[in-house]
Amino acid sequence: MKLRKRLRKAAKLSSRVPLPLASLSKVSEPVDLVVQFAKAWSRNDAGAIAELFVEDADFVNVVGLWWRSKRAIKRAHEFGFEHAFEGAKLKIESVRERRVYDRVAVVHAQWRLTGQVDPDGHETGPDEA
Repeated sequence: MKLRKRLRKAAKLSSRVPLPLASLSKVSEPVDLVVQFAKAWSRNDAGAIAELFVEDADFVNVVGLWWRSKRAIKRAHEFGFEHAFEGAKLKIESVRERRVYDRVAVVHAQWRLTGQVDPDGHETGPDEA
């Protein structure tokens, strides 16, 4: 079976998770999610970050913590902006989008984070992923 047919079959069998309605006006292409995330980060706006996700979204952060709802994503980012990322700068280095199916895409973003502080308030080295 050709890869495209297998992917179509997998897409039909999988559950469909819609984009959240609140972000539809800001997101016309999958890569727009990365742009909107970075803009919300620059404002330390955990609510705007959360609005990019559906209610039962999954989010795995750079150290492997797994948040399993829009509410948890918001709370975690609020905590981070208050304690570690208040002055941090997130720079998107590159973005790649791969269309899998008509309405399905995989988006990878490489980023660099500077200005993060540890619990004692000392700046840590830059993070990249």
